[in-house]
Amino acid sequence: MSLDVLDTETLREAGRLMWTRGAAPQFVVGSQGVEQAFVAHWRAAGLLSSSFAGAASARVERIAAVSGSVSPITAVQIQHATAHGFESIPMDARAAIHEDSLAAEVERVIGMARSALDRGRDPLVFTATGPDDPRVAAFREAVRVDGAPMSAINDRLGAALGDILNALVRQCGLRRVVISGGDTSSHATSRLGIDALTAVAPLSPGVPLCRAHSPDPAIDGLEIALKGGQTGAPDFFTAVRDKH
Repeated sequence: MSLDVLDTETLREAGRLMWTRGAAPQFVVGSQGVEQAFVAHWRAAGLLSSSFAGAASARVERIAAVSGSVSPITAVQIQHATAHGFESIPMDARAAIHEDSLAAEVERVIGMARSALDRGRDPLVFTATGPDDPRVAAFREAVRVDGAPMSAINDRLGAALGDILNALVRQCGLRRVVISGGDTSSHATSRLGIDALTAVAPLSPGVPLCRAHSPDPAIDGLEIALKGGQTGAPDFFTAVRDKH
């Protein structure tokens, strides 16, 4: 069976069909829309409260974000954030082709981000602002010329963004961060030493503010938002900072 939805009504119906399709376990493949469909049905059926009682979360004075997304939605969010207290810091994705150049680029970006925090700005490190950013074409051409597998370079780039965030959390004592980009989130989060995440409060559909659990005291309790490239309102980054 293949299901797609158009609106809230069809989302609820998709959830009902999956939930009521026999007693035997079902194997479902899909995006975060699967969970949204289940929740919509459960609420309509009275199986789940219509409100989410999340833990209290206050606005933070300092926050850092990294983005490996080239989505036009993320591009608008970066533009909005830059106009509202964030300092956008471009990272040269071409550096990820070679490990020595990547190490130097990571250190450069960390230095710029720390400087932004010292000046009261929230650093937002990004690799591109949308698909039409000339950085995207330059990166792809550099990878083509080098002959390295694009997937391996993207993995290395995502991990590097995680290393940047990890350094800022430890060196600057940050307690809330954002990672933008689906693949970026998986690679970057792995560099933080997080064992588990607990949802704290909703930010936008499919994107909760989470609390990290780790044996490392520098990471344990860190609040983190993991955002896919195509999700979130234009004010997403500022909303994560100002969430209370």
